[in-house]
Amino acid sequence: MTSIVNYSTAGDPNTEPSHPISAEPQREATVVARKSVTYFLREVHYSFSPFQRDPELEARVKDITRTWTYEEQIRPQIITGLAITEAAYPHLTMKTKVGVALFTASTTAMDGPETPNKVASSGFHRKLCDGAIYDEGNIFADFVTILSGTWQCYPPFGSNMIMVSALQFMNASILEGLGNGAAITSRSFVEYRRFIGGMPEAYAYFIWEKARFPDERVYLKVLPDAVSYINFTNDIMSFYKEVLEGDTTNYISDRARVTSKSILETLQDTVDETVAAHHRIRSILGEGAARDAWDSFANGYISFHLGDPRYRLRDLLDCEYLFNHAEY
Repeated sequence: MTSIVNYSTAGDPNTEPSHPISAEPQREATVVARKSVTYFLREVHYSFSPFQRDPELEARVKDITRTWTYEEQIRPQIITGLAITEAAYPHLTMKTKVGVALFTASTTAMDGPETPNKVASSGFHRKLCDGAIYDEGNIFADFVTILSGTWQCYPPFGSNMIMVSALQFMNASILEGLGNGAAITSRSFVEYRRFIGGMPEAYAYFIWEKARFPDERVYLKVLPDAVSYINFTNDIMSFYKEVLEGDTTNYISDRARVTSKSILETLQDTVDETVAAHHRIRSILGEGAARDAWDSFANGYISFHLGDPRYRLRDLLDCEYLFNHAEY
């Protein structure tokens, strides 16, 4: 196997007529998403690297999660944490990979339909300040323990921003509950909600750990573009799944609505912005270890989405699913 994707059926998305998805949602979603995704993969020069599971990582994560009373309830989210770490962060040291996997498992578990009420009623931010969170004995207390380990793996500023990103994520969950049913008319609000809800700063800082990159100045100036790449790549790769699920409150749909553009135009704008951000990052970093770490992440982050059956991208591309949740 040389490639996860066969580009032979791909076209330039700019040739597709511009119109919203409405009359035949699945067919139109397939056409729009296939053209946009394949165009995106070409423009960022995506290349498939064979996926390797990491038995040591999985064993170390299991040693920790087996102490969680709710482990079985969030098993799918634990698998997601392992999968994204194995695909997008294989260049990290083992201790750091364990932290990324656990961070992802916890935050993904908090990101369900019931989350707004759970987070809002948990009083997480207040209890974190007064120390009461440590007496909870639940996912929020365990998450604080995971966060506290960040400073062992990342430089001070990066660790601080990972924590801020996590706190913003909690706020985004509360905001989601507050905004249910409210019409969105502001592009700036769409962008703000997407930024705080995606934790892109955390996943950007995860790329460059302290053991190899103790000087944060090496990569600091690319972080705004890394944030855009992380959020927008997820939006591009999730778009098809969300349309099929009837989700009309995703970033692409909201942005199209407030800018009075079609879904296709908005999706293509997002692709173009993501491609531009990726190439700016590579240019600013220049040759060397920092860019190698970025390239490893950027490529692996795409592989994670292509390889996870949840995103249903085999409907669009000649690709193979790499992650079988039943085998973890």
